[in-house]
Amino acid sequence: MKTIYLWVSGKGWTPFQYNELSELSSEFEARNIKLGYGCELGDGCKLGDGCELGYGCKLGDGCELGDGCELGDGCELGYGCELGYGCKLGDGCELGYGCELGYGCELGDGCKLGDGCELGYGCKLGDGCELGDGCELGDGCELGYGCELGYGCKLGDGCELGYGCELGYGCELG
Repeated sequence: MKTIYLWVSGKGWTPFQYNELSELSSEFEARNIKLGYGCELGDGCKLGDGCELGYGCKLGDGCELGDGCELGDGCELGYGCELGYGCKLGDGCELGYGCELGYGCELGDGCKLGDGCELGYGCKLGDGCELGDGCELGDGCELGYGCELGYGCKLGDGCELGYGCELGYGCELG
């Protein structure tokens, strides 16, 4: 048996136990939560109201999605990832364990974030971007298509990188 947490007005995060996600269909419907076919949620996940997960999404144990998050088909989130409200992930995005995305972040199709990455609010990553473990992006950063950041890179607020930029291990900008 697994546990999922859903927001209940006046009570906060409230646990619901289930064997199959279909057992919670009325709870999901009441909160406008939509799960595509084949979704898998780890134990202890928290889903905010209005979340939409595409076909075949997989969330590790303890993941938390804020209100209105949208995940494209085939997204995979590692253990303990946290997405602020209104985050949008394109198809096939992969987030390592413990990643944190501020509210309103947008990741294009096929983006890959290593373990422990942190993105400030409103960050935008183009299709195919890859961030190594421990990367930190400040608020409002924008990365063009196919950018690659090595382990531990740090970008300050509002940094913008164009198409195909590559930064090596530990670079800091802004």
